[in-house]
Amino acid sequence: MLALKEHTSVMAGDITSPTALPCCAAVLIVERLPRTQRAEIEALMVEHLVSEPVGCLPGTDALSADWFTRWEHDPSAREFYAVRCRQVVTGTREELEHLECALQALQASNSELGTRAGLKRAS
Repeated sequence: MLALKEHTSVMAGDITSPTALPCCAAVLIVERLPRTQRAEIEALMVEHLVSEPVGCLPGTDALSADWFTRWEHDPSAREFYAVRCRQVVTGTREELEHLECALQALQASNSELGTRAGLKRAS
């Protein structure tokens, strides 16, 4: 089962809201993904992470926080142009579990390429 760090999501300016939703954080890890499929990962995030995102996790400097998915070339794949990313994502436990299932399906469909896609507990 996916281990997730749970905290309470509070929107800026709404610190005392009694209706803040429980939110979890995890690290999205993608490796050896053909660059042509990068948009598929982005679409899965849009589809499954529908709750209001946390601006930045507690303890993160807002000036150095990532405000987009940072993709980079993955040199471990020499036979095709691959990309990779490590990105903190937030959502409800259910949203993250659904995203994890979708990522596992994408990974299985690319098993011959060695693509790895999943979520890991944020520390």
